[in-house]
Amino acid sequence: MASVAFRLICGLLAAGVLGALTHARGGIALDSLGHAAFAALAAVALLPPPSPQSVDDSGTPSLRALATALPAFLFLQIVLGAATRYDHLGYLPHILGALAVSAFAYLAAIFAMMQAPGHPAIRLASIAVLVSVTLQVLLGILALVGRITSNGSILPLVHLAAGALTLAVGVLFALQIRRHVRTPAAADLESRSALAR
Repeated sequence: MASVAFRLICGLLAAGVLGALTHARGGIALDSLGHAAFAALAAVALLPPPSPQSVDDSGTPSLRALATALPAFLFLQIVLGAATRYDHLGYLPHILGALAVSAFAYLAAIFAMMQAPGHPAIRLASIAVLVSVTLQVLLGILALVGRITSNGSILPLVHLAAGALTLAVGVLFALQIRRHVRTPAAADLESRSALAR
């Protein structure tokens, strides 16, 4: 557990240093890269071992496709946030993106819980997505209000850090789904091989 905590602290420090270094230059790409590096590190550190239980991907849309798209949409939202932070865009694209990405995240998490109600790893990852996205939206609203009403609020920085955590949760969700949800072709192949024995 201490090793996981150490890795997370190092990742958070690296993301903070990248953010601090790029803030002076207005580097949207490097700021976003810090979030991505933290998310990748957190995913590696927190990914639990696989369970023998798997679920068939029988729904439409595909649960694996939803889970794979979620981190990409979250990352795009982080890029929009960085563009807003560095005054390259107004607030509206980031706010509209937050609405769209939040709806997509809720859809993916609820769909995962409905398709795999008895799978503890998928359920935990889905709940983590719901909680982190909800908190991130609330922090975003508070950060916007704080930025409009006063210039010295710490809420935009908290919203920024929570964005990295939300991306990490999205990556963990995608990895859990990819690990535990079988494609229809894989399930069919597995059943054929079991019949052949």
